[in-house]
Amino acid sequence: MNVTIIGTGYIGLVQGVVMSNLGFDVGCIDNDEVKIETLKQGKSPIYEPGLEETLKKSLKNGKIKFTLDYNSGIKNADVIFLAVGTPPLADGSSNLNYITAASKNLAQFLSKDSLIITKSTVPMGTNKKIKKIILDELKKRNMDNLNISVISNPEFLREGKAVYDFLNPDRIVVGIDENDNKEKIKKEIYKIYEYFLKKQIPIIFTNLETAELSKYSSNAFLSVKISFINEMAMLSEKTGANIEDVSKIMGFDHRIGNEFLNAGLGFGGSCFPKDTLAILNIGKNNDCEMSIVNSAVKFNDDLKDILIKKIKNKLGNTKDKTISILGLSFKPETDDIRESPAIKIIKKVSLLLFLKAGVRPSFEKPLDYEETNIKGTLNLLELCKKFKINNFVCASSSSVYGDTPKLPFSESDDIKKPLSPYALTKKTCEEMAYLYYKNYGIKVIMLRFFTVYGAGQRPDLAIHKFAKKLKYNEKISIYGDGKTGRDYTYIDDIIAGIIASIKFINKKNECYEIFNLGNNRVITLMEMVKIMEKISGYKADLEFCDFQKGDMPMTYADISKAKKLLGYSPKTDFEDGIEKFFEWFEKKESGEI
Repeated sequence: MNVTIIGTGYIGLVQGVVMSNLGFDVGCIDNDEVKIETLKQGKSPIYEPGLEETLKKSLKNGKIKFTLDYNSGIKNADVIFLAVGTPPLADGSSNLNYITAASKNLAQFLSKDSLIITKSTVPMGTNKKIKKIILDELKKRNMDNLNISVISNPEFLREGKAVYDFLNPDRIVVGIDENDNKEKIKKEIYKIYEYFLKKQIPIIFTNLETAELSKYSSNAFLSVKISFINEMAMLSEKTGANIEDVSKIMGFDHRIGNEFLNAGLGFGGSCFPKDTLAILNIGKNNDCEMSIVNSAVKFNDDLKDILIKKIKNKLGNTKDKTISILGLSFKPETDDIRESPAIKIIKKVSLLLFLKAGVRPSFEKPLDYEETNIKGTLNLLELCKKFKINNFVCASSSSVYGDTPKLPFSESDDIKKPLSPYALTKKTCEEMAYLYYKNYGIKVIMLRFFTVYGAGQRPDLAIHKFAKKLKYNEKISIYGDGKTGRDYTYIDDIIAGIIASIKFINKKNECYEIFNLGNNRVITLMEMVKIMEKISGYKADLEFCDFQKGDMPMTYADISKAKKLLGYSPKTDFEDGIEKFFEWFEKKESGEI
């Protein structure tokens, strides 16, 4: 079956990539030329676990194509999915300009009876408007004899788990116009979603308005649930109750469930804030007061001010105090910072920032690294300038030393030979920060981290990856001869260095400093494997491969400057750190944490 998807954002791209992996021949249309070229190269413009790997597989198998051209994208389509954005307008209503334009464009090239499935989140009545737009355009072409069906099939994907959620939905909702041939459409849906029928996923058929409202209702309810548990957290704090235990106890009640009961800074991202504002606007237009949803939205907004108040109560005068923000995305496993609570808090108080950035294969997607590291850091520096945030602490990397021959690496080394796009972006961040220090008086510390490891390490990084392969007796790839070395630094020592940096910058009237945060000890790759074998009791199955491009032969930190100015002194040697790591790792693998 030939499937066409219009829009390659979070929803459209996941839909297209996963459907192509299920055996469909998928064509994706978008009007963003840069994005289309990026996707053709197998690079995902968004981060979702498993998405880029599946994209590359489908491209290799010839199951997915990307184009700017509606004509070539639509002419062979058996079914067309509409998955364009519906961002909020100033009054909270949904901006339908993109979906209107997409509907007009696709109508220019329809030449046969067509089933059009709307994935976009749209207000009630929108799918009927989409059909009218298409029929009006067809009439202009004297092709109004075509049988066009527009149905609503809202998505219920979570960012950070979108690929998993697409393959494992709780339900599939299909809204059909009462004037359409329902039985014929049902047969088409069963064909499209045969994979899910085999998994006994329920498919709920209803009318268009019900399907449209179901998406808003689901997100509004979850938003209310988040605001509720945060309100209970405030009460727990006042009365001596433990909110984590309260949440756990509530979650055991099957009528309530344990999802979305984690107290925190409230909801953010591209869905809940947008959809709650939209449903309030829909209620207003239909003379229906949505008091519960309105209260949840208001409380969610107020949470940021409540946190600021708590900070001031705790610290007293915040003028000479600093605060670290660890992570900017609105939730784990995503790079989406839209409506992130962290960003909102940054705007409300004078902060010192610690930028947390992940290392990914920068040779495969250098433009992503430019976007995340360079543009991301520039955005933060602009926020500092705009909101008069005077202190900025940023995570750099030992990678900036590149092909520097002298060991150990010192902050005063002349570093002009980066070995990877990642290293180049980090070096650029250091230079941009200097520019803002020199021109706007922002105090800056750049921390060059040396191979951080420890409990909670990402699963794609070497020690975590090796531990998993050791435990499950899988082959471990050793790139090169095993003599490459790293200055491994335990996470607790890195955190101590960050805290020391915060205290240091707070005492300075002006500041631009770079510090190495390492362990001042080199462990070779083979030494690391042997230590991990000894501590875990597992035996490694090794395979030797060619050196990876961009791989530094050695990293070794001169930490004398950090010792002198920050009082930095790493406490965890490598053997002890690996032992702590395996204690955490085994609990994680057994499901204890």
